[in-house]
Amino acid sequence: MVTDGEPDPAGATQAQLLMSGGYQYTQLYWPSPAPAVGSSVSWSSWVRAAAPLDGGMEPLAHYRTTSGNSSYVDVLSDMVAWTRIDAARQLMCSDYNDGLTFETRNIPSNAPAITTPTSFYTYGAQLEAALYPSSLLPPSGTRDPDILSGPAATLCPSGFFSWQIQIAPNFASSEQSADVPLLWFDGNDEVFLQQSSGAVVMRLGGDTAVTTGQIVFARERVLTLTFTNTSSGAMIEVQGATSGNGTTTGSSHAVAPLPTSVYILGDDTGAKECIDLQKLTVSAP
Repeated sequence: MVTDGEPDPAGATQAQLLMSGGYQYTQLYWPSPAPAVGSSVSWSSWVRAAAPLDGGMEPLAHYRTTSGNSSYVDVLSDMVAWTRIDAARQLMCSDYNDGLTFETRNIPSNAPAITTPTSFYTYGAQLEAALYPSSLLPPSGTRDPDILSGPAATLCPSGFFSWQIQIAPNFASSEQSADVPLLWFDGNDEVFLQQSSGAVVMRLGGDTAVTTGQIVFARERVLTLTFTNTSSGAMIEVQGATSGNGTTTGSSHAVAPLPTSVYILGDDTGAKECIDLQKLTVSAP
């Protein structure tokens, strides 16, 4: 049984309560157009157990795609707070009759049947053509990249800067698919997370001023990155990574000519990967 209008993680009432008497399923259809056959897809949902079961961590349901049914992730009875579950695989079919499902049957074949009554809340179920789940998609299934910018002359006086950002990438370092601008003026002046090396790179005047070693991090890992470019030198400091923390220095170069805007976690066309910005501190260089 499905009950709409339940409290969700954002404090609204967009969640659903799913109750199973055992050996049942509910199907959620994915948006049109579906991801292409052969593409890598991830699916995710926020879930919360309606009531913990005696015995601890027991499965309440299996969450999977109905197209190619070998992969699934369990909703567990100890998820008494809102928890995001996710899985990923290669999509084998794009039939619009397929989609996402919560199962208590023994489907897929390697999943056990759940025959006792269970109940849990779900919110924000989505499937997307990506290696990792991104932030919540609107009902249309698509969204434009976020663009965050500020006045360069105010934030980077005379072409120098001293910034610290606290971020939580939605992806792991091994899942990064493109260079990620962290601070972007133009193609010649930027600080970015380099996909090929896993390093944080500061480029000034078209030349590489500072390059850290490879940094390694898990999904949602909180990273604190400090980058300064002053008349006395340039520096990048990494904190919070699984490995690669530390400070790297180099030669400085004023950003010139200084553009009208400086962009944060993206360039003038928007973000390249999904990252949560938790804190931004701008100091006098």
